[in-house]
Amino acid sequence: MVRTGDGYARRMNDLYCTISSVIGMGIVVPVCSSLISDAYGASAGAFLEIITIPCAYGDCLAEIVGVNGVVRFPVYGIGEVNNKCLEGMIAMFLGSVIPALPYAWAVGGWSYLCIVGVLATLAETWSPRGTDNVFIPAMSALGVWIACVLTASPDAVTASPDTGMLPGQ
Repeated sequence: MVRTGDGYARRMNDLYCTISSVIGMGIVVPVCSSLISDAYGASAGAFLEIITIPCAYGDCLAEIVGVNGVVRFPVYGIGEVNNKCLEGMIAMFLGSVIPALPYAWAVGGWSYLCIVGVLATLAETWSPRGTDNVFIPAMSALGVWIACVLTASPDAVTASPDTGMLPGQ
């Protein structure tokens, strides 16, 4: 039995998880990666990977490691209390950053990829049960956008696409 199938709200959990997965992976990921790519000129494929990996790898690792976690705390969600653990959070962060390292160039390097990992970890930890498949990609996309803003050169942001010159030159 899957974890969403336990508890008194198991039918609603299954519904939330299905809707969350469709919205998160089917809408949030492609739309955000395309918009960020259009704004910052890097490969949409790299952004797609960076936004998807935390949900695909990090969330799974958090579940696997978190089942046996020791340092636990409650997270209140829709209808029931969800137990999380520090070990699961660490697994989520590492599972979000390490598999995305081949794409770190798109956000300015591995240190900026850590922004994505932190935001994805916060989304996985604090999102209501069954909604993390929307919040993880959305927060990962926010992390990618923040990294792109921090690493964008002033010339790239304000230069004319026709001449490549800054205004007033």
